[in-house]
Amino acid sequence: MRINRTLLITSGIFLIGFLGALINISHDSLWNDEACTALLMRFSFADLLTNLQSDAHPPLYFIGVKAFTIIFGNSIITMRLFSILGLIALALLGLGPIKRHFGNNNGLIFSFLCFFLPVSVSFAQEARMYTWSCFFITGMVLYGYSAIKSNKKKDWFIYALFSLGSIYVHIYGLIIFLLFSCILAGYLYLRQKASANFFIICTGIVLALYIPWLHVTISQATRASQSPWYVKTSIPQIAASLLILFSDRFLIINYIPAFLLTFLISYYLLFRGVRRAWAESKDSLLVLMFGTILITFMVVIAVSLLIAPILMPRYAFTVFGMILILCIIGGQSIRNSKLRMVITILLLALFIPQRIHVHANRINGPLPEVQMYLKSKVDSTQIFLHSNEHTFTTFSWYFPRNTHYLYEPNAKDLVRQFTRNGFRINALTAVIRNKGDVWVVNKIETHISKYVSGRPLEIKDLTDSLDFKQVAESDTFRTVPIWYPGRKYSEFEMNPYWFQIQISRFRKSEFMKNKMQDTPR
Repeated sequence: MRINRTLLITSGIFLIGFLGALINISHDSLWNDEACTALLMRFSFADLLTNLQSDAHPPLYFIGVKAFTIIFGNSIITMRLFSILGLIALALLGLGPIKRHFGNNNGLIFSFLCFFLPVSVSFAQEARMYTWSCFFITGMVLYGYSAIKSNKKKDWFIYALFSLGSIYVHIYGLIIFLLFSCILAGYLYLRQKASANFFIICTGIVLALYIPWLHVTISQATRASQSPWYVKTSIPQIAASLLILFSDRFLIINYIPAFLLTFLISYYLLFRGVRRAWAESKDSLLVLMFGTILITFMVVIAVSLLIAPILMPRYAFTVFGMILILCIIGGQSIRNSKLRMVITILLLALFIPQRIHVHANRINGPLPEVQMYLKSKVDSTQIFLHSNEHTFTTFSWYFPRNTHYLYEPNAKDLVRQFTRNGFRINALTAVIRNKGDVWVVNKIETHISKYVSGRPLEIKDLTDSLDFKQVAESDTFRTVPIWYPGRKYSEFEMNPYWFQIQISRFRKSEFMKNKMQDTPR
């Protein structure tokens, strides 16, 4: 029996890639964004859509996760597994449109790198929409080019489906769809007017199908422009958006020399890919991709500087597929086969330490330690008072029997709600009236908390506000690497990462008998 070599290699890439992405998929706890996803999964479909109107992203990903968790159960593993399916879908593009335009070998290389590179696997192990967004955006551009070249109804139909998926999964998908449509319109007007009719029909249908969500997008954009999460655009912020594709989802760099060399080689290959495309054909797919990437970054930076900050480094992963294709073609353009082989082996070797970091290190926070610490101490009568959204969302997931309050004394908009057992408050009335003990949860001051919730609450703030007499107990938890189970403090060479927690317990018996009048601070 003759074995199909290509089929064997392809099967090996996808099987090993899938199993590799599963390594330690649940060893890290949920962080804020993932906790928002997890908490939304506790709602019915109808309530899910209602709550999503207070989020910053379109609904398609969350609907998909909801359906998936109904079938396979709502857990950290199943929610993150859905993101791995998005990575598999992205890798499958290597067997379809990428193979069609660039050949079988380049298609297989694309699939392999999707499963191998730290950044793609890192996002695949997160219960968020980024792998699916990258899949839809990359497919939209590939099939958009196929459609204008072939002018076949099938290609236009697939292009419309990918476009619809793009705009309903992530806000950058909407931005890139609009920009890509403008690029295609200009190209068709100048070079290929015969395909214009199908393009106008498909674009019109996609936009019409987005109208039901348009008013939500406008409302979300208005809130996002005032959100503390979107920090002021700066040179470091722009640089981080370029660097993150060669690191992981949080741009944690443990091996700086290797990372810098990886970055330089990768962008050298990207430059060669663009130069080759422009030299061979000024209307090639590669030029179209580079134009889409470049214009997207320019528009996002311009909007961030002039209107509202929407530049987030992790959002750059939405164009990861296109950048990866350009790098692959850039590598193939190196004519010296020995040099090409050396660069390839060197680049893959340089990525290995970062890939190990993705699976080995816990960076999302010490929630397992906190759970263990509070397991025998907390009952359903006790409440948690938070000063930061990171702890508010994660604790709401890990302690579902308790009520959680996010104290934002200056907040005017308390609408945003992802949890049945959590509430945003700007006054402490509910805390004072509670009959059980109060656990004060504080995210220790770091660079991120300065713009997330302002100055974190201090014990003095709460004793002054609530007139508690004494702290019953207090402890601090920091991120720990997986190979030091049970340890409270990390042994990273760098400072412990941004999620460090301080929890303090106040007993009801220690209230003063004369309750202070609650005054918002």
